[in-house]
Amino acid sequence: MQEKPAASDLDALTRRLTAFNSFNNLLHAKGGYRPSLRCVSGCPIGKNISELKRLADAYDHAQVQRGDPRRAFRS
Repeated sequence: MQEKPAASDLDALTRRLTAFNSFNNLLHAKGGYRPSLRCVSGCPIGKNISELKRLADAYDHAQVQRGDPRRAFRS
């Protein structure tokens, strides 16, 4: 089982891989937004596929804990 990433690690990943400035802001995005993370094939230039998977997994886990039905879209 993978260790849960620290909040500061998730904030850093979120800033590096998305337009959000914190993981918390990503979780509470308005309008039903959920992140689309290309972490299966064709990883965008300059983005690490393992980091994208980590962020998507953390996002999904946090949303389950919050009772929110949104999950990261993985392509």
